[in-house]
Amino acid sequence: MTPPHPDYLTRAAAKWIDNNPAKHAAHITVATAIKRGKLNKQPCEVCGSSNVHAHHDDYTKHLEVRWLCPKHHKEAHGIYAKPKPQKKLRPKLNPNWKRVQLLGEALKLRSNGYSYAAIASTLCISVGLAFNIVNNKPCHHKKTG
Repeated sequence: MTPPHPDYLTRAAAKWIDNNPAKHAAHITVATAIKRGKLNKQPCEVCGSSNVHAHHDDYTKHLEVRWLCPKHHKEAHGIYAKPKPQKKLRPKLNPNWKRVQLLGEALKLRSNGYSYAAIASTLCISVGLAFNIVNNKPCHHKKTG
């Protein structure tokens, strides 16, 4: 995937600044204060991490910030990490599940008067298999060797 064109980023940033002048002013004031040594970053007030963002509870108070790591900063803004998708666990199937399904269908058809040939045709199976399923006989073929 190619990154967005730099002009797009500039336009997006300009739009954000236009829509959020108080936030932008607070961010600039904090960045300037840090550069000039008037404001020092502190560890995250929740977990103690040194990787922190300045969080404003009130953007009109530019230098009143809480130091929060990215995770806790997002939480402070109500942005929560998406839960990791969980693997969909397939139910454990009866190894004879197909036979069980066919048995139910075959018995319905047989009770409605269908012949073994008609059951086989309807269920797309052989006549012998239809007979074995209806009569609950094993379907395994013995290999001769």
